[in-house]
Amino acid sequence: MKNFVIKIISFIRRKKWLVGAGVVILVVVVLLLGGNGKELKTATVERGTIVAEVSVTGKVKPAQNIELAFEKGGRILAVYANVGDKVISGQRLVELENGDLKAAVLQAQAALQVQGAKLAEIKKGTRPEEIQIKETELAKAKEDLTGHYNSSVNVSNDSFSKANDAVVKQTDDLFTEDNSSSPRLSFEPSDGQLKNDSQSQRALSGGELIAWANELNQMKSGGSSGSALDFLKKAQTHTDIIRKFLNTLAETLNKTTTLPSATLTAYRTSINTALTNINTAASAISTQIQTITAQQLTVQKVEQELALKLAGSTSEQIQAQEALVKEAEAQLAAALAQLEKTIIRSPFNGMVTKRDAEKGEIISVNSVVMAVIGSGVFEIETSITESDIAKISAGDIAKVTLDAYGPGTVFEAKVIHRDISETMIEGIPTYKTILQFVAEDERILPGLTADADILTDKKENVLFIPTRNITTRDGEKYVKLLIDEKNQETKEVKIETGLRGSDGRTEVVLGLKEGDKIVIE
Repeated sequence: MKNFVIKIISFIRRKKWLVGAGVVILVVVVLLLGGNGKELKTATVERGTIVAEVSVTGKVKPAQNIELAFEKGGRILAVYANVGDKVISGQRLVELENGDLKAAVLQAQAALQVQGAKLAEIKKGTRPEEIQIKETELAKAKEDLTGHYNSSVNVSNDSFSKANDAVVKQTDDLFTEDNSSSPRLSFEPSDGQLKNDSQSQRALSGGELIAWANELNQMKSGGSSGSALDFLKKAQTHTDIIRKFLNTLAETLNKTTTLPSATLTAYRTSINTALTNINTAASAISTQIQTITAQQLTVQKVEQELALKLAGSTSEQIQAQEALVKEAEAQLAAALAQLEKTIIRSPFNGMVTKRDAEKGEIISVNSVVMAVIGSGVFEIETSITESDIAKISAGDIAKVTLDAYGPGTVFEAKVIHRDISETMIEGIPTYKTILQFVAEDERILPGLTADADILTDKKENVLFIPTRNITTRDGEKYVKLLIDEKNQETKEVKIETGLRGSDGRTEVVLGLKEGDKIVIE
C-alpha cells in the first residue's frame, strides 16, 4: 500500500495542474486503504486472584456494656470505684447502708455454727471430762454476759450525759422557753417550715431526754438483766430522734441570714459539738448492743452444746439435727442474698465508665449508679443493605481502618453476628451486623468511626477481565475479542463469568483464554 501511495504522489508532481486534485485523491486513498488509522485499546486476559468485598461504616463499641442499679433503695454507705478505674469480676463498686443485714448474716452464721456444733457433738458422743469443761465454759459465758449487762448502765448513763449536753447546753442559746412544751427559736430563719420543724423537734427531744432519764433510773434500781438490752435499744431510738433534731437545726442555721456572722458561727460550732457528742453516744450504745447480742448467742450456743453432751443421741436425733443444720444453712443463704442486694459488684472484668453515686446520697430502686464496659476486644456495629447482606456470613474476615488514625493503620476483625430481621433506615431495609476485632489494642476506643472491608469471597489462579467491558444482552454476556492485531480486526464472543470482584475485575469461566486481548474502547 505504501508503494502505491508513492506512485500517486510522483504522478501528481509531474502534472502540476493535478496538485489540487491530487490532494483530494490522496486523502480518499488513505481513508479507503488505511482504515480509520486509530489503534484499538485493549486489555489482556490475565490469570490471578479476584477478591469480593463489602465496604461498610460503623461505630466502635465495647462487647460488654452494662448499667448497674440497686434492687432496693437506700442511703449509700460507700463508693469504691471511680470513672476510669479498672475492675475485676465480683469487685464491690457501691454499697448501701446495711448494718442490720450484716447483723442478720452474723446471726445466721452463728446459728449455723451452733447447729453444726450440736450435730458434731451428737455424732461424737460425750465423755464426763467433756461435760465438765462445757459446764465451766457455760458458767464463764454467763458471767461475761452478766458483766456486759452491768456495764450497760455505765454506757447508757454516759450516752445520756452526752445527749443531754447536746440538747440542753449546746442549743440553749438558740431557743427561748426551751424547757417548756413550746420552745421558740431565738432568731428568725428564712424558711418557715424549718423553723417549725426545729421547734417541734426540740420539744420532742426534750421529751426523749425525760423518758431516757426514767429508763436509766429503772436500770440503776436493778432491772432484770434481760431488760438491759431493751433499755439500750430504747436509748438507741432516743439518740436517733435527737440526732435528727440537731441535723434539722444545722440546716435551719444554713438558711438563716438575719444573724450576725459571729453569732451564726458560734451557733454552728455548738451544733457541730452537739452532733459529735450524740454520734459518740449512738456509737457506744450500738457497740454495747452488739456485744450483748453476741454474748447471748455464745451463751445459747454453749447451753445447747452442754445439753447435747448430757443427753444421749439416737439415729433419729442425728437426722433431726442434720435437718436443723440444713435449715440454718438456708437461713444464712437468705441473709447473704438480702445483704448482696445492697452491694453492686462488677459483673465482669472491665473499666468503670460512669459513676452517679456519692456517699450519703439516697438512691431509689433501679436508678443507674454505675456503668462498666468489658475489658475484652471491642466490636463494630454497622448496618448492611439488603443487596449485600446475603454475601455476609459469620466468620468473614474484614480489614478495618479508624478515622482517628487514618487509612495507614489497619486492624483485623471478623463478622460474629448479623440480624435476621430488617431495620428501616431512611426508608431502606438494612440488617444490623456486628464485627469483632480479632485482637485487643489500646488504640481502639469506644465511639470511634470505623470503615471495614469485609472479605466475602476470594478466588485464586483464575482468568479475569475488566468488568466494565462486558456487555450483557438477552441474559448473555459478550466482549469484543481482538482476533487480528495487525489489521485491528475484532469479533464479538460470548463468555461465561464467575466471581465479580470489588476492584472492577470479573472472573471468566468460558469463552476466553489467558493472553487474549479484548477491546476496552
